[in-house]
Amino acid sequence: CAIIKKMNLEKVIKSEGVAAVVTSSDITGRNDVGPVYDGDPIFPKKAEYYGQPLFAVAAKTTEQARKAVLKAKITYKTLKPVTTIKEALKKKSYVLKEKIIKKGDATKAIENSVNRLNGSFTTGSQEHFALEGQTAFVIPQEDNDYKVFSSTQHPSETQQVIAKMLNQKSNTITVETRRIGGGFGGKETQSFIFAAICTLLAKKTKHPVKLRMDRDDDIIITGKRHDFYSEYEVGFDELGVIKGLKIKLASRCGISPDLSEAINERALLHIDNAYFLENLLVENYLCKTNTASNTAFRGFGGNQGMMVIENIIDHIANSLKKDPAEIRRRNFYQKKKKNITHYNMKIEDNVMHEIYDQLIKSSNYKSRQLSIKKFNEKNTYIKKGIAITPVKFGISFTTWHLNQAGALVHIYSNDGSVHVNTGAIEMGQGTHTKIAQLVANELGLNFSRVKVSATRTDKVPNTSASAASSTTDLNGAAALNAISKIKMNLSAYIKRKYKIKNGEGIYENGIVKFKGKSFKFNSLIKEAYLNRVSLSSSGFYATPKIHFDKKTFKGRP
Repeated sequence: CAIIKKMNLEKVIKSEGVAAVVTSSDITGRNDVGPVYDGDPIFPKKAEYYGQPLFAVAAKTTEQARKAVLKAKITYKTLKPVTTIKEALKKKSYVLKEKIIKKGDATKAIENSVNRLNGSFTTGSQEHFALEGQTAFVIPQEDNDYKVFSSTQHPSETQQVIAKMLNQKSNTITVETRRIGGGFGGKETQSFIFAAICTLLAKKTKHPVKLRMDRDDDIIITGKRHDFYSEYEVGFDELGVIKGLKIKLASRCGISPDLSEAINERALLHIDNAYFLENLLVENYLCKTNTASNTAFRGFGGNQGMMVIENIIDHIANSLKKDPAEIRRRNFYQKKKKNITHYNMKIEDNVMHEIYDQLIKSSNYKSRQLSIKKFNEKNTYIKKGIAITPVKFGISFTTWHLNQAGALVHIYSNDGSVHVNTGAIEMGQGTHTKIAQLVANELGLNFSRVKVSATRTDKVPNTSASAASSTTDLNGAAALNAISKIKMNLSAYIKRKYKIKNGEGIYENGIVKFKGKSFKFNSLIKEAYLNRVSLSSSGFYATPKIHFDKKTFKGRP
């Protein structure tokens, strides 16, 4: 952590093979890639963490660029950094204001409990380590436009970040992503800075520029999973049923908010996991530290929240000398009572008890537990363990407006083949395959007849990140919506021409059937085209029945 007093790059610029050097002075617009709040400068005036980029060099070869960078002369005024959660809590160093969640009277419930426990728990950080690291390739176009190929989970936000940096309109930036070699949340926002720097160099050189991060630099520069620290006090009865719970939950966010607000929010939403908590008080602190801004990572805070309550359940079981599986079951949400969460959502479609009991039997949990106990009694150093834990996990964005998706579907008149484009990013989860299957099934065609093309901001705009376990659901539904519009066009034409009054078309095995009449799919498409029927449509989908008030922390997220 240091204030940059002077930065001399003369020798860098003159170094062999160097085509361009960019600094903050080359940025005409917003010098920040923060997705929600500012705080993630592209090139900062103050170095806030080890490895933070201060300038960038484009050269003919990677070796020449690396040699040039080492010639920079920078003088700093060193400051004392804050690097841990406990240091940040002590100094009250936060990226955002703390949040307090309350249900019932936890303090009173704990005081009146037969048993009480307190303790602390830590979950560590984690590197995304996708097979493909951070990379971008930018081609300058006519009229000061830029074509950006980025390994990102969020092309639309990449487009906006670059447009703001260049002080240009979003329609001058096209971002394309065919697929990415793994993301896990590490390319939801962390990819922005690399796409932005690459664009800045392409603008200055007026040539295509590719930036592929060295794995070491990638790991040093980018954020990880949030590590969390919790302190708790719990009151419970002789059966291990929780009566009151107080938790102090803190996460290490790094130098900026990045997505920490939403990640901590999801941790708070999952602090109950599958258990009914009648009286709850949670204090949540988002700690600012001089480390890279931590970011989205599979589970997005949910797993960290669940780990807190699972540890508490284990602590209760150990204190009562009971099987943790038994204590877990006693605290489950019920079907007709004890079914309201701390965020005031009613738990519906609860099959927890049935699944849990079935798994206890099918996994031979009790006999395996007994054999492990015998093994541990005989072995001093090597120990074994077994556990069964439930999961209640929310599938959606807690930020309400992100639960939407668009699609574009074309059917070509000459052969009836189908082209689909959506906002979904393929990252190994198979979303392109699944969307193609949905489309093929809806049109009654073989899967091979459908092509899903690269995600592009000039085809489907204003897309949400591929995240929140909802990519295929959202984008697949948008594609089906587009197909329903094309089907309506075909239906209107057939009913008009062939005097069919009622009934909808059935699409299966390459045949389209209407009341008393059948068409080969290809023939119908060609006929519709010749009769000026639209065979192309955009589609849209917005997740229904979700709402959440962040101020009151109540809703159905």
